[in-house]
Amino acid sequence: MSTNTPITAFGFHEAVIKDRLTHKIHPIRITESYTPNFSEENIPLNGGSSSFAWDNASGYSESSLSLTIAQYDLAILRYFGGDGGNYTENLSGDSVGYASALVNRIGSSVFDSTTGIASVAVASGGNPKFGNYYIKAVSSNTVHVYLDNSLDGLSEYDNNGRITNTPLTLVAGVSIVIPGTGIELIGGSGSINLTVNDIASFYARPKNTYNFEYLLGKDAKPEFDLSIYTEKLGVNKYRGWHFPRVKANGFNPSGTAKEWSQIETELIVLFDPVFNYAVKFTAIER
Repeated sequence: MSTNTPITAFGFHEAVIKDRLTHKIHPIRITESYTPNFSEENIPLNGGSSSFAWDNASGYSESSLSLTIAQYDLAILRYFGGDGGNYTENLSGDSVGYASALVNRIGSSVFDSTTGIASVAVASGGNPKFGNYYIKAVSSNTVHVYLDNSLDGLSEYDNNGRITNTPLTLVAGVSIVIPGTGIELIGGSGSINLTVNDIASFYARPKNTYNFEYLLGKDAKPEFDLSIYTEKLGVNKYRGWHFPRVKANGFNPSGTAKEWSQIETELIVLFDPVFNYAVKFTAIER
Protein backbone atom coordinates (compact mmCIF):
# COMPACT_ATOMS: atom_id res chain seq x y z
CA MET A 1 0.00 0.00 0.00
CA SER A 2 1.39 3.42 -0.93
CA THR A 3 1.65 6.10 1.71
CA ASN A 4 1.01 9.82 1.44
CA THR A 5 3.78 12.39 1.84
CA PRO A 6 3.71 13.70 5.43
CA ILE A 7 2.53 17.27 5.83
CA THR A 8 5.31 19.40 7.28
CA ALA A 9 6.02 23.09 7.87
CA PHE A 10 9.38 24.82 7.67
CA GLY A 11 10.68 28.07 9.11
CA PHE A 12 8.91 31.35 9.74
CA HIS A 13 8.39 33.62 6.74
CA GLU A 14 6.36 36.48 8.21
CA ALA A 15 3.62 37.56 10.57
CA VAL A 16 0.89 39.99 9.56
CA ILE A 17 -1.14 42.19 11.89
CA LYS A 18 -4.54 43.34 10.67
CA ASP A 19 -6.46 46.04 12.50
CA ARG A 20 -9.88 44.71 13.48
CA LEU A 21 -11.53 48.11 12.98
CA THR A 22 -9.83 49.60 9.91
CA HIS A 23 -8.64 46.29 8.38
CA LYS A 24 -5.32 47.93 7.63
CA ILE A 25 -2.48 45.42 7.25
CA HIS A 26 0.92 45.74 8.98
CA PRO A 27 3.44 43.08 7.86
CA ILE A 28 6.19 41.94 10.22
CA ARG A 29 9.04 40.87 7.93
CA ILE A 30 11.86 40.28 10.43
CA THR A 31 10.52 37.35 12.40
CA GLU A 32 12.43 35.04 14.73
CA SER A 33 10.08 32.49 16.31
CA TYR A 34 6.50 31.70 17.25
CA THR A 35 5.21 29.21 19.82
CA PRO A 36 1.47 28.60 20.20
CA ASN A 37 0.28 26.99 23.42
CA PHE A 38 -3.12 25.34 23.17
CA SER A 39 -2.76 22.90 26.04
CA GLU A 40 -5.90 22.34 28.07
CA GLU A 41 -6.38 21.92 31.78
CA ASN A 42 -7.31 18.39 32.83
CA ILE A 43 -9.85 18.09 35.64
CA PRO A 44 -9.79 14.63 37.24
CA LEU A 45 -12.62 13.13 39.25
CA ASN A 46 -10.92 11.74 42.35
CA GLY A 47 -12.46 10.14 45.39
CA GLY A 48 -12.77 7.09 47.53
CA SER A 49 -9.98 4.58 47.91
CA SER A 50 -8.86 4.58 44.25
CA SER A 51 -5.47 6.14 43.59
CA PHE A 52 -6.56 6.63 39.97
CA ALA A 53 -9.13 9.15 38.78
CA TRP A 54 -12.64 7.83 38.11
CA ASP A 55 -13.02 10.17 35.20
CA ASN A 56 -11.45 13.18 33.56
CA ALA A 57 -12.80 16.24 31.77
CA SER A 58 -11.15 19.01 29.78
CA GLY A 59 -10.95 22.40 31.42
CA TYR A 60 -9.83 25.72 30.00
CA SER A 61 -7.25 26.07 27.25
CA GLU A 62 -4.00 27.98 27.82
CA SER A 63 -4.75 29.84 24.55
CA SER A 64 -1.55 31.81 24.19
CA LEU A 65 1.05 32.55 21.54
CA SER A 66 4.65 33.60 22.14
CA LEU A 67 6.05 35.73 19.31
CA THR A 68 9.63 36.95 18.85
CA ILE A 69 10.50 39.51 16.18
CA ALA A 70 13.34 41.91 15.38
CA GLN A 71 11.40 44.89 14.05
CA TYR A 72 10.54 48.09 15.93
CA ASP A 73 8.05 49.80 13.60
CA LEU A 74 5.61 52.10 15.37
CA ALA A 75 2.65 50.40 13.66
CA ILE A 76 3.69 47.14 15.36
CA LEU A 77 4.51 48.54 18.81
CA ARG A 78 1.10 50.19 19.04
CA TYR A 79 -0.58 46.78 19.04
CA PHE A 80 1.86 45.22 21.48
CA GLY A 81 2.09 48.07 23.97
CA GLY A 82 -1.15 50.02 23.69
CA ASP A 83 -2.62 52.51 21.25
CA GLY A 84 -4.19 55.54 22.83
CA GLY A 85 -2.44 58.36 21.01
CA ASN A 86 0.65 58.30 23.25
CA TYR A 87 3.06 58.63 20.36
CA THR A 88 4.35 61.15 17.86
CA GLU A 89 5.44 60.24 14.35
CA ASN A 90 7.29 62.62 12.05
CA LEU A 91 7.13 61.18 8.54
CA SER A 92 9.37 63.87 7.04
CA GLY A 93 11.85 63.95 9.94
CA ASP A 94 13.85 66.96 11.15
CA SER A 95 15.67 68.61 8.26
CA VAL A 96 17.85 70.76 10.55
CA GLY A 97 17.72 68.59 13.66
CA TYR A 98 15.76 69.21 16.83
CA ALA A 99 16.32 70.50 20.36
CA SER A 100 13.47 70.38 22.85
CA ALA A 101 12.53 73.07 25.32
CA LEU A 102 14.70 73.35 28.41
CA VAL A 103 13.14 72.08 31.67
CA ASN A 104 14.34 72.75 35.21
CA ARG A 105 15.02 69.51 37.11
CA ILE A 106 16.70 70.72 40.29
CA GLY A 107 16.01 74.29 41.39
CA SER A 108 14.65 76.94 39.04
CA SER A 109 17.57 79.17 38.10
CA VAL A 110 19.11 77.44 35.07
CA PHE A 111 16.10 77.80 32.80
CA ASP A 112 14.98 81.37 33.25
CA SER A 113 14.20 83.79 30.44
CA THR A 114 15.73 86.69 32.36
CA THR A 115 18.49 85.51 34.71
CA GLY A 116 19.34 82.06 33.32
CA ILE A 117 19.30 80.28 29.99
CA ALA A 118 16.37 81.58 27.99
CA SER A 119 16.35 78.73 25.45
CA VAL A 120 18.34 76.10 23.57
CA ALA A 121 18.45 75.84 19.78
CA VAL A 122 20.13 74.07 16.90
CA ALA A 123 23.22 76.10 16.03
CA SER A 124 23.45 77.55 12.52
CA GLY A 125 24.79 74.82 10.23
CA GLY A 126 24.96 72.38 13.12
CA ASN A 127 23.83 68.77 13.31
CA PRO A 128 22.78 68.00 16.90
CA LYS A 129 24.14 64.96 18.69
CA PHE A 130 21.40 62.62 19.85
CA GLY A 131 20.49 62.20 23.51
CA ASN A 132 19.42 63.77 26.79
CA TYR A 133 21.47 66.76 27.93
CA TYR A 134 21.85 68.02 31.50
CA ILE A 135 23.06 71.54 32.26
CA LYS A 136 24.47 72.11 35.74
CA ALA A 137 25.22 75.51 37.25
CA VAL A 138 28.77 75.62 38.66
CA SER A 139 28.85 79.35 39.47
CA SER A 140 26.53 82.32 39.23
CA ASN A 141 27.13 82.62 35.46
CA THR A 142 28.77 79.38 34.29
CA VAL A 143 27.53 75.87 33.54
CA HIS A 144 28.84 72.44 32.69
CA VAL A 145 26.97 70.23 30.20
CA TYR A 146 26.46 66.45 30.47
CA LEU A 147 25.22 63.97 27.84
CA ASP A 148 23.71 60.57 28.68
CA ASN A 149 25.40 58.55 25.90
CA SER A 150 28.72 58.15 24.10
CA LEU A 151 27.33 57.12 20.70
CA ASP A 152 29.04 59.92 18.78
CA GLY A 153 32.37 59.74 20.56
CA LEU A 154 32.32 63.18 22.18
CA SER A 155 35.14 63.74 24.66
CA GLU A 156 34.12 63.05 28.26
CA TYR A 157 35.89 64.84 31.08
CA ASP A 158 34.64 62.84 34.05
CA ASN A 159 32.86 59.58 34.80
CA ASN A 160 29.43 61.23 34.77
CA GLY A 161 29.18 62.13 31.08
CA ARG A 162 30.49 65.70 31.24
CA ILE A 163 31.22 66.93 27.70
CA THR A 164 32.49 70.41 28.52
CA ASN A 165 36.16 70.66 29.43
CA THR A 166 35.80 74.12 30.95
CA PRO A 167 32.55 75.73 32.12
CA LEU A 168 30.53 77.73 29.58
CA THR A 169 30.03 81.37 30.51
CA LEU A 170 26.51 82.71 29.99
CA VAL A 171 26.07 86.31 28.79
CA ALA A 172 22.75 88.09 28.61
CA GLY A 173 21.19 87.76 25.14
CA VAL A 174 24.25 86.00 23.70
CA SER A 175 24.38 82.53 22.14
CA ILE A 176 27.11 80.07 23.05
CA VAL A 177 27.61 76.74 21.30
CA ILE A 178 28.10 73.58 23.35
CA PRO A 179 31.35 72.26 21.79
CA GLY A 180 30.92 69.35 19.39
CA THR A 181 27.13 69.12 19.73
CA GLY A 182 25.67 71.50 17.14
CA ILE A 183 23.51 73.04 19.88
CA GLU A 184 23.61 76.51 21.36
CA LEU A 185 22.46 78.06 24.63
CA ILE A 186 20.92 81.55 24.59
CA GLY A 187 21.43 83.69 27.67
CA GLY A 188 18.50 85.42 29.34
CA SER A 189 17.62 89.05 28.79
CA GLY A 190 18.89 90.33 32.14
CA SER A 191 21.82 89.87 34.49
CA ILE A 192 22.70 86.15 34.71
CA ASN A 193 22.32 84.82 38.25
CA LEU A 194 22.41 81.04 38.66
CA THR A 195 22.20 78.99 41.83
CA VAL A 196 25.12 76.54 42.07
CA ASN A 197 24.13 72.86 41.55
CA ASP A 198 20.78 73.70 39.93
CA ILE A 199 20.16 71.49 36.90
CA ALA A 200 18.01 71.74 33.77
CA SER A 201 17.70 69.29 30.87
CA PHE A 202 16.67 69.01 27.22
CA TYR A 203 16.60 66.40 24.49
CA ALA A 204 18.06 66.56 20.96
CA ARG A 205 17.82 64.67 17.68
CA PRO A 206 20.19 64.90 14.69
CA LYS A 207 19.09 65.71 11.15
CA ASN A 208 16.88 62.86 9.96
CA THR A 209 14.21 61.90 7.45
CA TYR A 210 11.94 59.97 9.87
CA ASN A 211 11.43 59.58 13.60
CA PHE A 212 8.85 58.57 16.16
CA GLU A 213 8.47 58.52 19.92
CA TYR A 214 6.21 56.01 21.65
CA LEU A 215 5.16 56.25 25.30
CA LEU A 216 4.41 53.06 27.20
CA GLY A 217 2.39 52.39 30.32
CA LYS A 218 -0.74 54.43 29.71
CA ASP A 219 -3.16 52.44 27.58
CA ALA A 220 -5.10 49.22 27.33
CA LYS A 221 -3.93 46.88 24.58
CA PRO A 222 -6.12 46.68 21.47
CA GLU A 223 -7.34 43.40 20.02
CA PHE A 224 -6.03 42.59 16.53
CA ASP A 225 -6.04 39.93 13.84
CA LEU A 226 -2.81 37.97 13.30
CA SER A 227 -1.67 35.68 10.49
CA ILE A 228 1.54 33.63 10.58
CA TYR A 229 3.10 32.10 7.47
CA THR A 230 5.88 29.52 7.27
CA GLU A 231 8.33 29.33 4.36
CA LYS A 232 6.95 28.42 0.96
CA LEU A 233 8.54 25.17 -0.23
CA GLY A 234 7.86 24.05 -3.78
CA VAL A 235 5.09 25.09 -6.12
CA ASN A 236 1.83 25.97 -4.34
CA LYS A 237 3.05 24.56 -1.02
CA TYR A 238 1.76 26.90 1.64
CA ARG A 239 1.30 26.71 5.42
CA GLY A 240 -0.40 29.34 7.52
CA TRP A 241 -1.99 30.06 10.87
CA HIS A 242 -4.83 32.52 11.39
CA PHE A 243 -5.70 34.04 14.76
CA PRO A 244 -8.66 36.37 14.11
CA ARG A 245 -8.68 37.81 17.62
CA VAL A 246 -5.57 38.22 19.78
CA LYS A 247 -4.43 40.67 22.43
CA ALA A 248 -0.87 41.36 23.51
CA ASN A 249 0.14 41.02 27.14
CA GLY A 250 2.76 43.76 26.72
CA PHE A 251 6.18 43.16 25.19
CA ASN A 252 9.80 42.68 26.24
CA PRO A 253 12.56 44.24 24.12
CA SER A 254 16.00 42.73 24.63
CA GLY A 255 19.51 43.31 23.40
CA THR A 256 22.78 41.39 23.47
CA ALA A 257 26.22 42.77 22.62
CA LYS A 258 26.97 42.44 18.88
CA GLU A 259 23.55 40.89 18.16
CA TRP A 260 20.36 42.34 16.71
CA SER A 261 17.82 43.46 19.28
CA GLN A 262 14.60 41.45 19.57
CA ILE A 263 11.09 41.94 20.90
CA GLU A 264 9.26 39.14 22.68
CA THR A 265 5.53 39.32 23.30
CA GLU A 266 2.95 36.99 24.76
CA LEU A 267 -0.38 37.10 22.92
CA ILE A 268 -3.68 35.96 24.37
CA VAL A 269 -5.66 34.00 21.78
CA LEU A 270 -9.41 34.69 22.00
CA PHE A 271 -12.39 33.00 20.38
CA ASP A 272 -13.89 35.04 17.55
CA PRO A 273 -17.67 34.59 17.15
CA VAL A 274 -17.61 36.05 13.62
CA PHE A 275 -15.08 33.50 12.29
CA ASN A 276 -16.38 30.91 14.76
CA TYR A 277 -12.90 29.79 15.78
CA ALA A 278 -9.90 30.91 17.81
CA VAL A 279 -7.21 29.58 15.49
CA LYS A 280 -7.09 28.00 12.04
CA PHE A 281 -4.23 26.13 10.42
CA THR A 282 -4.15 25.84 6.62
CA ALA A 283 -1.98 23.45 4.58
CA ILE A 284 -1.97 23.55 0.77
CA GLU A 285 -0.27 20.64 -1.02
CA ARG A 286 1.59 17.90 0.81
